Amino acid sequence: MNRLVPLILLVILLYPTCYGQSGDRVFDQSFSLRAGDALSVATSSSDVIIRSGSGNEARVEVYGKGSDLDEAFERLNFSAQKEGARLVVKTEREGNNWGGRNRASFDIVVTVPERIDFRVATSSGDIVLDALEGDGVIATSSGDIEIGSVRGSLGVATSSGDVSADRIEGETEFSTSSGDVEVETIRGASVAFSSSSGDFEVGRIDTDRFTGNTSSGDISIGSLTGNVEANSSSGDIEIGQLEGSLAASTSSGDVEASLAKPGAVDVNTGSGGVRLIAPASFAADVDIQGGSIRIDRDFRFAGEVKRRSAEGQIGGGGQPLKVRTGSGSVALVAR
Repeated sequence: MNRLVPLILLVILLYPTCYGQSGDRVFDQSFSLRAGDALSVATSSSDVIIRSGSGNEARVEVYGKGSDLDEAFERLNFSAQKEGARLVVKTEREGNNWGGRNRASFDIVVTVPERIDFRVATSSGDIVLDALEGDGVIATSSGDIEIGSVRGSLGVATSSGDVSADRIEGETEFSTSSGDVEVETIRGASVAFSSSSGDFEVGRIDTDRFTGNTSSGDISIGSLTGNVEANSSSGDIEIGQLEGSLAASTSSGDVEASLAKPGAVDVNTGSGGVRLIAPASFAADVDIQGGSIRIDRDFRFAGEVKRRSAEGQIGGGGQPLKVRTGSGSVALVAR
């Protein structure tokens, strides 16, 4: 896990202030917005910073850098207004001011009550989120997303943009094309990740069910409490400490898991290797087929081990442990 992740919240808190010192404020307006109301932000290339405040008020600020700011801001077609219990902030501009007559860029800073539902979308702009309590959706194409903490269900979608977060508490779903996802902690009833080539790296997940699907992207989780369904083509799947069942499949990717408190295990690979680590007291019904097979002597294995298959019981039998590989090696390692 990247050690920079815990610093995300500090960066988020400092970023708007630092930016305000280097840019000119071209818009500043406050709105009545109570806890439990909603926020909607939609923009193209502008960066969006959402900060949590207190009271029943929201503040919308826009900072600009570059030349001809007044004219550039007018071309941005920026608006912020209340629509019932929702604050709607948006721009309606095609293209990017940096490529046109006006060489300017803008950041939108919105300070809202901490408990609020939210929806934020950009095209190429980055999104920075402080600490909020509420259900939310965040989407961008090539922009990056940085999240401090969210308490509520969260959906995150990017194309090539990366996602980093400190802490999420609620049902969570990540969808990317080539963007990577890096999170310190997730706790929720369900956690899902889907990607083409993007990697997924999380320090800890506490959930009832985790599902991960990638093509060439890797899935790496430090510790996970819950049941796992993970699939990849050429990407690797690695779980540091698993308390729950494991169903994993890859084509050429490797699978490695440390079974702290295991449930049923069902792993399938083509040419990928499989390495499962468990306590010497581990108990399971073993059914393995692979290119080569090794079962540590520290396990109390009763059965038959052949060159390409093994069948029997460890520790007198227990949960099913089934592994199928084509040419990949299979190792059961005692710790």
